[in-house]
Amino acid sequence: MPVGLINRWVWYVLISLSIVAAIVFLAFNLEGSLTSAAHNWIRLTIFTVVVFGILLQSAWKYTRFAKFWLLYFSLAAVHCAVFIPLFSKERWPTLAMGLLGSAETMGLVGITLWWMRSEHKKRSPGDHDDLT
Repeated sequence: MPVGLINRWVWYVLISLSIVAAIVFLAFNLEGSLTSAAHNWIRLTIFTVVVFGILLQSAWKYTRFAKFWLLYFSLAAVHCAVFIPLFSKERWPTLAMGLLGSAETMGLVGITLWWMRSEHKKRSPGDHDDLT
């Protein structure tokens, strides 16, 4: 395995373990003391981190392009504009969040990969910044 790939997977594991540790910490230390609104904000934050973490991992090879970051942050803004009002009003069941998160992740990854590949086709054949 190349060193860069190993380093990237080490980061994935460390980030994942940090998220799980934070969830476990919050579950044991804040149980019963969380208001409904605080609980919704924590769930929305975890939901957003997971969705956009998977999107970033799936489109990692495009992170060196400014157009990728423009799309990434535009999708994040739309995500927040839609889900902040939804999560601020009521608590969503975990199963519904999982299904919604899966569908959103697949859609965002599909849109991102389609858009970045279509941008690649617009480039001239002599460009050496290969998007594939």
